Amino acid sequence: MHECKSIREYMEKHGVNPLMVIMSPRDFPISWYWINRIKFLDKLIIKYYPHHEAHQIARDFILKHKEYTHMLICTDDIVATPCHVRLLIEDYVQYKHPVISCYTNWEWINDWVNITDRDMRGINVIMPQQYRFYRLKELLGLILNGKVEYPLKRVFFVGLPLTLIHRDVLEKVPMRPYRYITDRALGKYMHRGIMHDLQFAIDCANNNIPIYVDLRCLTVHFGDTRRYINLANKKPYIKLVKAGEEA
Repeated sequence: MHECKSIREYMEKHGVNPLMVIMSPRDFPISWYWINRIKFLDKLIIKYYPHHEAHQIARDFILKHKEYTHMLICTDDIVATPCHVRLLIEDYVQYKHPVISCYTNWEWINDWVNITDRDMRGINVIMPQQYRFYRLKELLGLILNGKVEYPLKRVFFVGLPLTLIHRDVLEKVPMRPYRYITDRALGKYMHRGIMHDLQFAIDCANNNIPIYVDLRCLTVHFGDTRRYINLANKKPYIKLVKAGEEA
């Protein structure tokens, strides 16, 4: 399955047709290079919207377009290749889990990856230490010693870096923020929703929807890149890019 045609044939054979959704307030050429290499999926680009609006746009679009079986969320500050996407699709075909994700480093100071087994319900989350993220070296040791589920591990939370979500999940789970804040972090004074990944994990748990991470799908995350976001004077737009076209 090294060519676009073969992966499209594979998806058609198994009735899988994800829509890749990029909710993008940033402009990182490295990320967009790899996003553009994923030519075998339609892409919905939601550009320069605050995240609470972008998530709602994405969910509404999927629910209105029955031809798409999944939403493939891809953030715009990671390096994720076509092989990562193909593996997630193959995972769904084999295991039928409703949520299957890659994972990433959290940032560059702490040796964390963005997954945890801790049940975050009932916790007022205000700092990253509360998640009790796995450390990468710890996780690798568990894998090598056969002390963790592999290759697919069930988790409570993953940060939605490159995540395949079945449309049935979207019908049950609103893509809503964990809380709202008011600040100028995005380049202009704004009341905005944050921590959608945490609320998604909580809503999935409340609906008995399991979240799995493929431990082979480790991607590179650029860390805290909020300083590179400036929505002032940026005109938001939405663009549907069909498979085979450049984003």
